[in-house]
Amino acid sequence: PAPPHRCQAAAWRRIPAVKETDYAANLRSMIEKSKELGAKNTLLLTLCTPGNYARRAKSVAKHNQAMFFNGQGYLVNELPNIQAGKLHPEIVKTMQESYGTDLQQNSLFYVTSDGCHPNELGHRLVTEKLAELITKSGML
Repeated sequence: PAPPHRCQAAAWRRIPAVKETDYAANLRSMIEKSKELGAKNTLLLTLCTPGNYARRAKSVAKHNQAMFFNGQGYLVNELPNIQAGKLHPEIVKTMQESYGTDLQQNSLFYVTSDGCHPNELGHRLVTEKLAELITKSGML
């Protein structure tokens, strides 16, 4: 895996590319379009999404009978299990050997490449959880 970027993720100033109201309207439009095309259900996934936008996505999903998954929150919540070697220990061991101090300084590097965007392990965990959610929901 590629080494984490030595950026100051916590210090980034996030400037939204889309106003929150437009973001919500875009999500509603995608849900409507998926229904028009015959989707049984729609799932909204947030990753690397500021908190107010993730909350807005959750609200849009709820009000439009869509599923919602906060992938970013899920990854953060799984960090203790990852660090304890309970999830994909082979990947974690390789990461610890390669990035030791970076992982100690910022535990988000276990699941992200830059403190935000998922890395190999982050993608794998989100994919596994999405497969579980989709299977349980009967979407397939």
